[in-house]
Amino acid sequence: MLLRTLEYRGYDSTGAAIQSDDGTVVLRKGVGAPTRVVKELGIVALPGRIFCGQVRWATFGAVTAENAQPHEVRCKTHIYGAHNGNVTNCDALKAWLEAEGHSVRSDNDGEMVVHSIEHEFAIELAHVDAAAPAARREAMRRAIVAAAARLHGSYAAVVVDPVTGTAWAIKQGSSLYFGVGEDPRSGRFGLASSDLSSILKMTETLLPLKEGEFVEWDAMDHTLYAVEGGAPIARATTRSKLRAEDTALDPRYSTFMEQEIAAQPRAVATILELLAGGRAPRVLTDEGEAAEFAGLVERFVDLVAKAVQNRGRILVVSCGSSYNAACTGALFWNELARVELVPLLPGQFRERVSNTLSAHDLVITISQSGETKDLVDILDDLIAGGIGATRISIVNNVNSTIAQEKSDLVVPLRCGPEIAVPATKSFTAQLALLLGLAQRVAERRAKTDLAGDAALARRIASAEAGLARLPALLQETTSATAAHVEEAAQLLFLRPSLHLLATRLSGLAREGALKIREVVLDHAEGFEASEFKHGPNTLLGFNTVFGPDQIGALLGHLGSIGADLQNEARAFAGSAGAKSASHALFDVLRCDYPLLYLTGPDPRDVALTISQLNTHKIRGAMSIVFAEDDDSLRRSAAKAPVDNAAYRSVYVTLPKTGDTLLTAFTSIVALQQLALRMSVLKAAYLDNLGIADHGVHPDVPKNVSKSITVD
Repeated sequence: MLLRTLEYRGYDSTGAAIQSDDGTVVLRKGVGAPTRVVKELGIVALPGRIFCGQVRWATFGAVTAENAQPHEVRCKTHIYGAHNGNVTNCDALKAWLEAEGHSVRSDNDGEMVVHSIEHEFAIELAHVDAAAPAARREAMRRAIVAAAARLHGSYAAVVVDPVTGTAWAIKQGSSLYFGVGEDPRSGRFGLASSDLSSILKMTETLLPLKEGEFVEWDAMDHTLYAVEGGAPIARATTRSKLRAEDTALDPRYSTFMEQEIAAQPRAVATILELLAGGRAPRVLTDEGEAAEFAGLVERFVDLVAKAVQNRGRILVVSCGSSYNAACTGALFWNELARVELVPLLPGQFRERVSNTLSAHDLVITISQSGETKDLVDILDDLIAGGIGATRISIVNNVNSTIAQEKSDLVVPLRCGPEIAVPATKSFTAQLALLLGLAQRVAERRAKTDLAGDAALARRIASAEAGLARLPALLQETTSATAAHVEEAAQLLFLRPSLHLLATRLSGLAREGALKIREVVLDHAEGFEASEFKHGPNTLLGFNTVFGPDQIGALLGHLGSIGADLQNEARAFAGSAGAKSASHALFDVLRCDYPLLYLTGPDPRDVALTISQLNTHKIRGAMSIVFAEDDDSLRRSAAKAPVDNAAYRSVYVTLPKTGDTLLTAFTSIVALQQLALRMSVLKAAYLDNLGIADHGVHPDVPKNVSKSITVD
């Protein structure tokens, strides 16, 4: 069960080492996802009292059984273990270990971690009574301290001494959680994992771990130590605010992605209730939680107001879906609060602003997991540089490294665990929080530096009404768009490539494209609509982007020609007739390229979208429109070019709001549903063809991980 809970973090390979009561260790591992490998290798049926498992997302070493983890080593003494992370001096460690007489079987950096600890453990055991459990544990603690000095990079590792049945978990730059609990059948237990949701499956009692610490435990007790020097650390356990049942799949849904899309109205309602503080009745939150959140928001608004007053910049650093939320948040803040947010990817931050920061700047990081390695590195640079720019984080996991160790202020999302790899409810929660914070900043400015601005007052009132409507609006979107989303999904799921073109909603175009790339495994790009004509429009018309439908048509055409084609080619090779026949052969590959348009209801935005749509469809594009009802836009989308009888269009009508800021929410729900339906349809298609391990899945698509904890 524990291995399957980690599947959403990546699943190139799966393995487990299980130690029985007599000290025997059984190691089984192979290439593939836990749901398959666990059954094939009979891992579930293995008896034992100590379990060490790993689900690998490959970095060092190819995806092979040899590189799968855990690793059991016996070169100098006997231990086993696994790691998550990226040990950057892996090759140098391998050379050193082999020179020291170790038999290294793989190229995986996890094996180098286990061997390095084994090497130091054997040295320490030579100076103590190796039969004494207390002496062995002390020797391992010293070994971990020594080995950690050799290991470069970031990792979280677990090693076990089978003689004493004691385990150690080390946190050095990667996520690591530790919980203690009691099972009705087997009694007390300790559990370490790189993933919080897997801990919550077993217990809600956590021992918070910080960077540069390791925990030693057996079934009955645990002790915390510093990696540097090995001194013990006193720290009490805490109870998680998240519940185990929050990580379970409701029987009403087929996938976590579907469940988490459906959970968005409640997630947004929770955020709005917290943002309202005492101004609205509480239904989903308690008084203490609301008061704590109100204090955090007040501090946030104070910091923004100070930055604006001092002409500091507000830089929002994030990755993936969180970056797309930041781009959309920049629209909210510009429109509502008249404050500039500058969204940056971590690499862009280092490229563009790392040497120009001042103490007046705010650096906001947004991360669902709170463990994103690229963001942790940026925050480490800020801390080491001592510049004084205030570090604010918006995270869902408040027990994470970013929240616990790297931030001056943490504003929690409070949307609950998200199990599917594609971000859905966490993304929408980020949008709701960014809009709500923009509203609070606007309210502050209306009382201070922009007091008396009537236009701002009207916009604040409009936004407040829109925020109150959001949960019901999300619910309405799902039902109102279902039929046309299904029509679009049927049209698109076998298309190998598409583009989303948005007018003033480019963050949403990027996010919609990301969802399709993730769960359908089709090429998809999101653009500001006007940019498409600056080069990408070369895809339109006759091109080499072919899907199964076009290839099937080509093969059918070839079959109808048969042997005559070769004979005709010999008869008039190089002639005008030959060129004409060749041209006709490939005519069956002609197809309209899918363009998805996204616009808010602003008349200027609608007019620009109509212009883009008309420009592209005459050059060979089908039109899928996501917009509120507009007769002119609908007619433009529906009208076929005179020379294209095969032209197709779909108009996905979003609920009427009259506000582009609210369109951000309705459009993303429709795009999430589109990606989900395309994924389900394509997976069924590939399954029907008997294609194994195709990787199309709404919850656990191939090659991606929920929490990116490596460089």
